[in-house]
Amino acid sequence: MLNVDKPMSVLKALTVKPNVVELHRAIDTEGKSEHAWGDIQAMKKLSERMLVAVAGGIRVDSVKEALKSGADIIVVGRAITKAKDVRSMTEQFIEEMKQPEIDQYRIMTDF
Repeated sequence: MLNVDKPMSVLKALTVKPNVVELHRAIDTEGKSEHAWGDIQAMKKLSERMLVAVAGGIRVDSVKEALKSGADIIVVGRAITKAKDVRSMTEQFIEEMKQPEIDQYRIMTDF
């Protein structure tokens, strides 16, 4: 759902609902707009198995907002990969999530 204006409309139109939906704000719009996650709770009502991921400019200070919005998965990229101290930045994200245990089966890396 990279920059999809109405993700709920797209999801409703699908005959088979996905297991995971990623609401992703593109890098070229990060400075121009806030995260527009929409009504994540309403999306989840379309399928009891659906998880919602958020991505695109996720920073430590936006984690609580994402979780409060109902995100199941927080996708972090440059905030960690471009950090001078990757370990420290990763620990900050984990601390902000207030979850000492992470479901490793949901974590994927592409680097």
